[in-house]
Amino acid sequence: MPTGSATRDQHGSKPRRQPDAGPAKTGVRPFDRDEVGAFVRRLRGSFDDIYPGSWQIDWQNIPSPFRWYETADQVDLPPMPRQLVRGGTEQAVTVARRGQLSWLGALLQASYGVAGIRWYPEGTAKSSPEQPVPVHRDSHYQLRRAVPSGGVTYPAECYVCTDGDAELAAGVYHYNATRHALARLATGRPPAGLAPPDGGVRIVLTIPLWKNYFKYGDFSYRLAALDSGTVVGQFALTARRWGWTCRVSLVGTEQPLLRGLGLDPSVEAAPVVLDVRPPATDTTGGGGSLPGDGTRPAAVPGLPWRGAMEMPDRSSGARRMHAACLAVAGETVDLPPIPLDGLPADAQLPAVASAPPSVADAWARTALGEQYRGTPVGIGDVATWSAEVLAPLDGSVPTHPRCLLIARSVSGLSTGAYLLHGDGRGLTRTAEGDFGALVQRCLFGSYMNFAQVPLIAVMVGAADVHCGPSGALAYRAQHLLAGVLAQRLSVAATRDGLSGHPVLGFVSGPLDDALGLATRGLTSLLLVGVGRYRRALYLESSTHPVATGGGGDS
Repeated sequence: MPTGSATRDQHGSKPRRQPDAGPAKTGVRPFDRDEVGAFVRRLRGSFDDIYPGSWQIDWQNIPSPFRWYETADQVDLPPMPRQLVRGGTEQAVTVARRGQLSWLGALLQASYGVAGIRWYPEGTAKSSPEQPVPVHRDSHYQLRRAVPSGGVTYPAECYVCTDGDAELAAGVYHYNATRHALARLATGRPPAGLAPPDGGVRIVLTIPLWKNYFKYGDFSYRLAALDSGTVVGQFALTARRWGWTCRVSLVGTEQPLLRGLGLDPSVEAAPVVLDVRPPATDTTGGGGSLPGDGTRPAAVPGLPWRGAMEMPDRSSGARRMHAACLAVAGETVDLPPIPLDGLPADAQLPAVASAPPSVADAWARTALGEQYRGTPVGIGDVATWSAEVLAPLDGSVPTHPRCLLIARSVSGLSTGAYLLHGDGRGLTRTAEGDFGALVQRCLFGSYMNFAQVPLIAVMVGAADVHCGPSGALAYRAQHLLAGVLAQRLSVAATRDGLSGHPVLGFVSGPLDDALGLATRGLTSLLLVGVGRYRRALYLESSTHPVATGGGGDS
């Protein structure tokens, strides 16, 4: 893939081919151990620490939030059946029996398809304490998905590997979300590393480094890891609702995967793979053979695709941090445990029982931090959301990171900061007091109304995770897993008519000190405000008539 400027056309980019180029060929020098530490500290700092005074958003190099393989055959996917939008295991079994194309279409649409269209007729309107009059921009629309994404950039790309069945030929595909189709990249059984489980599919999530770099600079590296985690969270949530298996595996050695997909490892990451399989039915198993015989190994050529713009400079922190991940590649990603055993239970959440949220809940998800109200939430609701956040994640992924709750206006719980125990009920108070004003001061975007929101969840992890044997890989993995928890919390809150808004743009040092995290060797990775909200100045339409809902009060 070229790393210089691109000649634009009416689609916003020119076709790209993926060379088999590693860091040695691209001239990217990986961060060493000390440089990784300096980069991590910088991204935890203030806005001025992260962005130099001359920095500005590169509006001339906005890539598409979607990747198109123009010359690849497109296999149209069936839309998600109506009964699955709010349905569960029983309805999912019926769809799975129709064949792989049918259940794969439902899974991809539910988890990473285009879920709705939001239109701002008078442009976005944001106000802040410093600028109480809303700022209006040109009218525009956004294609939305079931997951949050910084700047609506959706950096993760979704590749599907299958042994096929009578409906779908064995091969390697790319998910075209705008058409709800699979772009066939190669036919035949996927090679080692890309091979799926029997009767299922292997989904490889990749992160092009340029996808959100134009808007966030080096901070995009951290943001993309969290964004990809929300996608993992939504796939896992969908599978759990439907009673399917979704095994999550962090990738330690990603270059073979990327080359197997015909991608350039120097400018794209592959942090995680998902092995998804519905319960066994009489239609599962191999057998796809159109075209090809379904048995020869698939070989993905460097097919041209559209959607990219300029690559980050070779000297950029994002490129060098990614090169550091490639340099410490190993069979596993080592994440240090975050022990909570033996902590005192200063408070207790009530025992609750609830079903996993539905696809409709995820599609109705909102992120309206600007419109938060101070309406209290009940301790029973917090218990329900906490149980969802701590639901098991299938795979060899450690229980990591953790969740800290800042209770500000929670009926039945005193104000303060609490570490949530692994049982989803016990709470250890780490600090007393109301931290709304402090959180508000720490935010990069002062238009967010976290000073009033009744509950703030803080996803926390090991502060020195990058100092272990997995180095930069562990840093990326910890943020990805924080994104999983954020998606779970946001969707669970939506089910109850509230908004959950994940926020990464904040300075962590003052929070870590005040919340009692620093003394425990922990750091704040991500904030999620949860509360009721006022309606915003936009119109939104779901792509599925059943997937409506959400809530607020006015």
